[in-house]
Amino acid sequence: MKLIFLIILLTACSIPSEEGSIEVEFCPGCYNTFISLINNSENISCAFYEVDKKIISLLEEKKANIFLHNKTWGLMHNKYCVLNKKTVITGSLNPTNNGFTKNRNNIVIINSSILANNYLSKFNNLKYGSKTKIIHKFKLSGIIIENYFCPEDSCEEKVINILEKEKNIKFMLFTITSDSIGNLLKERNASGIIDPLQKNIKGSEYKKLNTEVYNCKGKLHHKVFFTDNIVITGSYNPTNAGNTINDENIIIIHNKKIVNKFKKEFSLLQHCTFSD
Repeated sequence: MKLIFLIILLTACSIPSEEGSIEVEFCPGCYNTFISLINNSENISCAFYEVDKKIISLLEEKKANIFLHNKTWGLMHNKYCVLNKKTVITGSLNPTNNGFTKNRNNIVIINSSILANNYLSKFNNLKYGSKTKIIHKFKLSGIIIENYFCPEDSCEEKVINILEKEKNIKFMLFTITSDSIGNLLKERNASGIIDPLQKNIKGSEYKKLNTEVYNCKGKLHHKVFFTDNIVITGSYNPTNAGNTINDENIIIIHNKKIVNKFKKEFSLLQHCTFSD
């Protein structure tokens, strides 16, 4: 009887698992990868806050299902595509000329049917109003991945819950006005880089944080927190609107190899030593 109970308990506590892969690229420099992924896919669904007409034309040629930001309601701020029901492209990139060639962005390419189902479910919710079915935590080739959507999953709370367990916190942010996240970053003496726009934004957490102001060309458009163990990225800016009004998404990747890619980007931004 005890053995049966233990098996039931372990089954209840386990999380879904599958095999797959994770790749990260930084922009400028991500255009060819993005276009190649679209060109080599057939079943495509994309949700974009902002996108150039030439990308729309490409997607229409591929008979993609597209959902774009509607200015009559709160921001649909997502930047993602689901390809062939098994690959997700997400991150901070708006697929525009500036997004590809001027601003510092990231794209994360994850081959995972679980994650693809999450994003397709959210896409269908946005476009058709259907219910969402999200698996928030799973393992991909042994790597723990967490996936959340704002406002329904409270991205701010999820970011805080993760970061308050971590040390050596760093961030690369376009904007931050969240008092709760700002206070946590201050308490933990986190260090980061922000876009210079923050110096003049009302309610910015810039002055109380240990920050460097991005001093290279283009905008710093990342929405990234990382430690020695995890990376948080996606479309979510840590603001009240980002948490409570806008449609957003975040990915939390528990993997040091992926962390190291973001550490390298952080160092390049500090010294403007990247090449376009």
